[in-house]
Amino acid sequence: MVNNVYVYYNCQGQQMNLTYVIQTEKFLNDIIEGETFKDVNGICWIYEGEFDSSYIAPPSAIILNYEGNFFSTGFQTIYEDCETCLITPICYEYWFENITTEIGHSTLIKPNLLTTCPDKTFDNTPVSVGNGVCLFSTTNLIATNGTQFIPQWEDGFLPLPVLGVDYTLTLNGCK
Repeated sequence: MVNNVYVYYNCQGQQMNLTYVIQTEKFLNDIIEGETFKDVNGICWIYEGEFDSSYIAPPSAIILNYEGNFFSTGFQTIYEDCETCLITPICYEYWFENITTEIGHSTLIKPNLLTTCPDKTFDNTPVSVGNGVCLFSTTNLIATNGTQFIPQWEDGFLPLPVLGVDYTLTLNGCK
């Protein structure tokens, strides 16, 4: 029985030292040969195609053979070519959910997203307890120092909502 492999190589490399990932599972079923995507680190990869397991990368390539899907944590956006992938900022997708149990004031939380992705819109409508909204940001909201993402209570109550206590952010968690 011949098993197929899926081949990807990085856009940023020089022709003489491209990194090739040869893996047993396909990343993004709807990607076609020549299209690109970003891995979890923002590196752009081009999908070369599906081949039988005897595939041989160019002799000058750095090769990573991988059982499974090396890019399982990669971004889902597909770009038509490397140039587009390289110039487009990473767009992080988060599921923002209001989980507060606060009483004595409004429990509605306004996300106040300041860094929306270029092709996305954002509605700052307050989110009620148990509900959520999808946020698309060019900033990693979980890793920021608080200058880019500061949700607030709809009624202006202080202290501000606390991550994990009043709301959650789940990367790639949009429904």
